[in-house]
Amino acid sequence: MTTSLGQQITVNSVSTTVDVATRVNIHKRREQVVYKTLSNQDNVNIEYLIGERSSPENNLYISDRSTSLVQNRDPVSTVTVDITGGLTLNVDKFLVTDIFTTDTPTKPTIPLFYVHTLKNFNEDIDQFDDKTLQSIEFADYTLNPIKFTEYSLVTSTGKLYNNIQNTYNDSSGTIDVKYIKYTVRTSDSTGVSIDIFHELINNKPVYELASWEDIDEWGHIIAGQKKYIVQQNPGGATYQVTLPQSAKYGWIELPSSRIRVLPPVAVDTKLPWNVRVTNGNFLTSLRKTHTTYGNYKYRIVEFNSQSYDPWPPYKFQGRHPATWIHDTLVQVPKNIFYEDGGTVFQIELIVKDRSNVVKFVYSTDSNRIGTEYSNSGVYYTAGILSIDSPNGFIEVADKLRSDYQVLAYYHTEEDQYEFTGADFNPVSNLDILQERIVLYVVPETSITGTLETTLFFLKVDPLGRISYCSQVAETLGSLETSVKKLISEDFRTDGVPNHTFYYDKTSTWAGLNSRASEGDTENLDDFSFIDKYTVESVLFASQSGLLSGVNAQSNLADNPHFLVLADMYVGSNQSPEGFTKFDVRIQGGGIKPDYELAALAEQAEVSFYSDMNAGRPVPGVGAFIVEVPQTLTIDHGGIYTTAQIKDVVKKHMTMGSYPIVNIYGLDPYITSATGGSSEFTIGWPSYADGVTVTYNIYFSEVADRDFVLASGSPFADETPSNEVTLTGLPTQKKYYVYIESIDSTGDTSVSQTVSVTTTV
Repeated sequence: MTTSLGQQITVNSVSTTVDVATRVNIHKRREQVVYKTLSNQDNVNIEYLIGERSSPENNLYISDRSTSLVQNRDPVSTVTVDITGGLTLNVDKFLVTDIFTTDTPTKPTIPLFYVHTLKNFNEDIDQFDDKTLQSIEFADYTLNPIKFTEYSLVTSTGKLYNNIQNTYNDSSGTIDVKYIKYTVRTSDSTGVSIDIFHELINNKPVYELASWEDIDEWGHIIAGQKKYIVQQNPGGATYQVTLPQSAKYGWIELPSSRIRVLPPVAVDTKLPWNVRVTNGNFLTSLRKTHTTYGNYKYRIVEFNSQSYDPWPPYKFQGRHPATWIHDTLVQVPKNIFYEDGGTVFQIELIVKDRSNVVKFVYSTDSNRIGTEYSNSGVYYTAGILSIDSPNGFIEVADKLRSDYQVLAYYHTEEDQYEFTGADFNPVSNLDILQERIVLYVVPETSITGTLETTLFFLKVDPLGRISYCSQVAETLGSLETSVKKLISEDFRTDGVPNHTFYYDKTSTWAGLNSRASEGDTENLDDFSFIDKYTVESVLFASQSGLLSGVNAQSNLADNPHFLVLADMYVGSNQSPEGFTKFDVRIQGGGIKPDYELAALAEQAEVSFYSDMNAGRPVPGVGAFIVEVPQTLTIDHGGIYTTAQIKDVVKKHMTMGSYPIVNIYGLDPYITSATGGSSEFTIGWPSYADGVTVTYNIYFSEVADRDFVLASGSPFADETPSNEVTLTGLPTQKKYYVYIESIDSTGDTSVSQTVSVTTTV
């Protein structure tokens, strides 16, 4: 809106008179910013707000409830013991060591749980006897020396024992990455040479779980092996850990032995936001009634049913974007499983500039070195200098710019379960904005036996009422009576509640005493899910007087001790005050024409901002990017063509600016890849109803090139999901596959690359 001198304007019924030499811009900030526009297609927005991009870090809120069970809380300290008969623990994931720092008067000895083997000075390399370690020091990520004392070096083997964990925090930019720098003197028939090396700390546990080759014919650990054996004790309450000798050991339970919900790997809205659950496994004894206890085992059974490649627990990660950390340092999202000199577990990096031009290609596979990458004129080099496998850091030989795109191909040793029951990405799943998702674990007991599924979820509306429970999918015959009651008393067989069922509101005496089997259903909604089914119920401890009711006694005794892991929901990441405001009108603000000459005489820079400069580019104003969601376009259920969106932007942009319009949204995302006899099957979700889109499938025998189109016409989109099987393939053959989507204008986008192996 513009005004002339003395003109009266009205905004929201508030009148004012302005008498100024400049135009006046009137804003009305929206009270709430949502994921889709509140205006219809006949309106033109004269102002818009820009804030932080939507991401799991900014918009997904995970309220951790897993620590309600004491046995699922994080370990707090290490324990040092002289072991003669082994360890008795409640978990099967832990660290143990017999290596310690040297005790001093000012600092007690501490156990060292990890070992790094020097790449260029260790007992397994050729002519190790001719080499001498001259010096050793630690360095930060810039390779500047740092002081570090908590380690133990065994020069007879080239093993460095330590507790270092390299980390990088993307939000704060905090980098805690350590290198080891050392000098090696080599003496042979040709003379003496001095070489300086450096490499990322690449730790492995000092002690690892024994395999068959580590056990002798009597079932004992072979002498000299740093291995252990774990067995579940009779009764199912504890694990017995057997170590190779009676000695002084330090041990600590790993956080991964607990069950926790972790954020998605995705960093923006271009991939599904699927949370991850740690593959914890622990035993405990819990109260069943006021006088009896039972043994309970908590674990994620679904972990073993994931799609692995080439075999459990390994997965191939194709085209994973790596995060730039420093000139020669990047990090991939997950741990790296790599075999030096192997044929399967290798690493490849493809580095491209902002224009998508290939700059470098690296491989640890010696067969790739010197070969050309995809007709790019760029050849593979052995430029991967060192890696930190557990934490995903990779050091390369060339200096990389921060705006380079680095795509990684590698295998990971899976230690988490990806929960796909709910996509928290508000771009691809608008319904998630109105839901709270609750994840919980069902324990195994002597009555339930081994369960096929232990991880379930609830959908909870904004009023705290449960709208869906996924647990009805479990086989009823394998569950306790109380869990059968969950189905028959509280839920229908489709997972919808039989009555108004609140998730976590405070239970009442009438609710606790209600029981459908006794004909008392009137107050079922006053006995919440938390009190009725989970370990969070406080009724045992604080409301023992409630046991005077017969139904109350039965209901409390029936509590199956579900463990709620987390409540999760998607929300806004900041208040309106945190947004940057942009006026998109051509003549918004500036000096009025009647005052331009006088203003220009006082200050020449007035022409930079005044409309007197019409017809010429305004100095100091460059290009800008406008990103609009894919769902606005006709091909994805919207009402605009791509050309119409670009025309609107050009119409309302500031003179002298160049617009770049990007359409963002999800590429087709492969959700399943299963190998069969001489065939494989690929599955992916459908686009929204009414969208005209077809798909092509491309596959190759190598991860990053030589892809061929599957024969036949493009595949039509099917609702609600797509599945295509390619047959007539060789048996026991590994393929890499991606999907290409084609909209009605011919625009294309591609999915991630997955691997799948045909069977016999």
